[in-house]
Amino acid sequence: MRSFEWQVWTGGYTTLLGVRGEERWIPDGGSLLRLVGPEQEPVGDRGWKVYHPSEEKGLLRRFVNVKTRHDLERFVSKFGLLNAPTVEDPRVALEQAASMRRVLRLWTFLGSGMPEVLERRIRTVETEVSPESAEGDGEIYRFRRYRVPTGPKDLFEDIPVHDEGGALASVRAEVCHCVTEALAWVASPGLRVENTRFELDFMPRNLAGYLWLLVAHQVAEHRERKACNGCRKDFWLPIGRRSDLEYCSPACRQKAKRARRSRRHETPVPAPSGPASSC
Repeated sequence: MRSFEWQVWTGGYTTLLGVRGEERWIPDGGSLLRLVGPEQEPVGDRGWKVYHPSEEKGLLRRFVNVKTRHDLERFVSKFGLLNAPTVEDPRVALEQAASMRRVLRLWTFLGSGMPEVLERRIRTVETEVSPESAEGDGEIYRFRRYRVPTGPKDLFEDIPVHDEGGALASVRAEVCHCVTEALAWVASPGLRVENTRFELDFMPRNLAGYLWLLVAHQVAEHRERKACNGCRKDFWLPIGRRSDLEYCSPACRQKAKRARRSRRHETPVPAPSGPASSC
């Protein structure tokens, strides 16, 4: 993944309306709004800029925060289109960002507490389908789903029941299903040479594939959970960082440092000398 390269058109991108009958607007041949890049060779100082996404800090965080078409236009103007170098359907890219947000929210929920506590926070929701909308003999069909609280604003994600292993097992299965289904379209396995040895790796086909592989690595990475020496709350050790971290955040580290400095400069109050006064 570190050697993966992508390209961005330095002249920027525009949003055009497709015309019925043009081959470029396939698959459905109708009118679509798409982000389109250049169709001609680079002219003058404008052209293609090739870069390594692995050198861009916070790239995944920036993309999962893309929620509107305006956000998407700003993202692609800096990092390029998601699925092809020159043509992009913005609806597909926005769906990919929403799917990544959903996976990361569920993954964060799974690591936010003890399993028995999380199991109690998950609700069971049953949906009934009326005979008019149901297919078959007119019976009322009931579909059971899990409702999982996710996000800082107490958002909820509906999770289908994948197996009989309980609510948490269904949440884990949903995360696996979403990531596996996405990777099947945007990445493929392959071999690379690492220090004269062959290593099995996954190769992204485009920028979307690179971002989905980042999500997969983040979800699959085993991390240790420990107590902060400052606030005493549990926190997950960041991926790729050393395991001897003592504080959950720079704020806690600075607060503890100030407390140590304050204790060091405190002068003890001498005890009163002489005989105690009698009442």
